[in-house]
Amino acid sequence: MSKNSTFCTGNDMFRSSYSSDQGYPKYEYGNRQARYYNNHDASGLCNMAFTSGKWYWEYIVKAGGNSNGMIISMGIADGNIYVKNNTGGGDGTLTGEIGLDSRDGEVRKDNSVTKTYSELSGKIQNGNIVGVAVDADNGAIYYSLNGTFMGSGDPTSGASKTNAGATWTPSGQTWYPTVSVLGGTQPILIMNFGQDSTFMGETTAGSSDDGTFGSFKYSVPAEYKAVCTGNMPTSTDIDPAATDDDIPGKQLTCFAYIGNGGSQSITGFNFKPDFLFFKSFDQVHDWNVFDSTRGVQKYLVPNDTDNETTDSNSVTSFDTDGFTTGSSSRINTNSALYQVFACKANGGTTSSNGTGDITSTVQANTKAGFSIVKWTSNNSSNQTIGHGLTKAPKLIISKPYTTGNWSWHVFIHYLGSVGNWTLNESSGGFTSSTNTYGAMPTSDVFTVGAPGNLMPNNSTTDVVSYCWHDVDGLQKFSTYTGTGQSIDGPYVHTGFLPRVLIYKRPGSGSWVYIAWQDGTISNTSYQNGRYNPIFQQLKIDSNGSRVQNQDVVFMANGFKIINNDSDSNLAGVTYPYLCWGNTAPFKLNNPM
Repeated sequence: MSKNSTFCTGNDMFRSSYSSDQGYPKYEYGNRQARYYNNHDASGLCNMAFTSGKWYWEYIVKAGGNSNGMIISMGIADGNIYVKNNTGGGDGTLTGEIGLDSRDGEVRKDNSVTKTYSELSGKIQNGNIVGVAVDADNGAIYYSLNGTFMGSGDPTSGASKTNAGATWTPSGQTWYPTVSVLGGTQPILIMNFGQDSTFMGETTAGSSDDGTFGSFKYSVPAEYKAVCTGNMPTSTDIDPAATDDDIPGKQLTCFAYIGNGGSQSITGFNFKPDFLFFKSFDQVHDWNVFDSTRGVQKYLVPNDTDNETTDSNSVTSFDTDGFTTGSSSRINTNSALYQVFACKANGGTTSSNGTGDITSTVQANTKAGFSIVKWTSNNSSNQTIGHGLTKAPKLIISKPYTTGNWSWHVFIHYLGSVGNWTLNESSGGFTSSTNTYGAMPTSDVFTVGAPGNLMPNNSTTDVVSYCWHDVDGLQKFSTYTGTGQSIDGPYVHTGFLPRVLIYKRPGSGSWVYIAWQDGTISNTSYQNGRYNPIFQQLKIDSNGSRVQNQDVVFMANGFKIINNDSDSNLAGVTYPYLCWGNTAPFKLNNPM
C-alpha cells in the first residue's frame, strides 16, 4: 500500500472555455475513476501539476475496451497555454497537450503525430494497464503497456530521450496529467498515481514503489516519483522539514486589525516585518507602503504618484512580532478596518551592493526571494542595479520618491517580453518596451532603460525597488488564461494555499487585490453551496473601500476563478498574477 501522502486525482473543479459539464469526465470513488458524462466525450485536467522532475503513474481500462472509436487515455497538458474548447481533447489534439490515441497507438502533441506504437495497433482491451512516465527535466514522455515500455522507449535515458513518445524543450511549462474518455461504449478508466496498485480491486496488488510514497502495479523507472503532495517541490530554504526559523509563516503574512485612533501595537506576525502594505477596507483612504530601509514614519502611496511623505503619527517602529502605529488616520482611524500585507527582508540591516552600474543599498531575504533595493538616478540609459537575490526577480515594483512625482513602475515576467505596467493606474496596460526596464533581470542585476521613465531625468532622485522571485511553496508570479465562463472559470496551480493574490487585466483594468487575513474580519461567503470564495476585494490603483465580488476561491494548491467579469476572466485573455502563501507548503498537506 502507499505511504502517508495525498495523491493526485481527477479534478472536477477544472473548467476551460468549453462550458458544458458534459465535456468533462464524471469522476467517482474519490475522483480516481473517470467515465463519460451523460454519454458525451469527456476530457480534463487532474488536480496536481509539476514544472520539473520525473513522474510516473498508471491507469487501467475498466470498461469500453475493444470497442470501435474508443479513446481511453491519460497524458499531460501545459496549463499555461492549454484551452479546452470542445468535448474532445486529452488525446493530444488540443494545443498544449500530449496524449495517446488508444485506437491506433498514435501519440500526438499539439495535434501532430509524434510516435506510433505497434503494440496498440488493435483496440485496447479491458484490464490493460498503461503506464505514463514524464521526464519534465529533459522534456519527454513515455508509455508502457502492462509493464513494458512501448516502442523500446527508455525513460531513464535522460537528455537522449531514447524512443520517447513525444519530446519538447523545457521552458517553464506547468504540466497537468490529463484524463480522456472518448467514443466507444461507455469507457471507464481508473487512475493510480501511487495510492493503490490494485486499482480499487480490479487487479492483484503490485510490489513496486517509487522509493518515496507510491505503490504501483509495475516497476517504476529509476528516479521517477509518484505525483503526490509528499513529492511536490518545496524550497529547502523555507521547508518546515529543514528549518524552524525560515518557514513560510515567518516570512510573510496578511493581517487585519481595527484602528483605535491613538497608539497601538499590532502583533501576531511571528517575525519582524520590513515591508508593510496597508489599506483600509471600509474607508476611502489611500494605500500606504512603509519599509525599514527608508525608515519609520515615511510612507509612499501606491495608488498615486506622490513623493515620500513623513508622518510622525504613522508607523513608529518595526517590532519583533509586528509594528507600532501612532494616531495617523492613514492607518489607524478609530473603528476603521485595516489590512496589512507584511514581508520580512533582513531586519532593517542594509548593505552596499556594487554589482551594477549604480551602487545600490540592499536588504535581502535570499531564502524568501525578497529584497528592498534603494538607488539614485544618474540620468543615464540602460543602467544595471544589483538586487541582492540569488535568482532573477520575476516581479519588481519601483517608485522614484524624492522629487518629480513619478509613477510606480512594475516589471512582471510576462509572456517572455521586456516591458512594464503602471501600478497607480487602472488604464495602464502592458507596454512591451525597453524604455523602463531595459532588459530581463539576471540573478545579479536588473536594468533600467531610458531617462524619463523609471530612470528619472535628473541625477538626484532616490528610487526604491521591491524585488521578488518564485520560491516553491511560498510565492509564484505567472499568468493564467481566462475562459469567459462564470462559476467554473480557470483553476490555477500555485503549489501552496494562497494568502495574498493580485491580478490585472493586461489592457485597461484595475489591479485586483484579494487576501486571506488573520485577525478580525470575516473573509468568506458561499455561492451556490459549492465554493468558499474570498469576497473582500480592493483595487490597488484606487483609494476606494472594499468591493464584495465573488470572483476567486483559494484552494490548498492554488486558486480558482468563479466569475467572468472583465477584470478576472475574459475568454482568451492572459492575466498576470502575483501570489504569496504562508501556510505549510502543499507537500505537507498530508492526511494524518
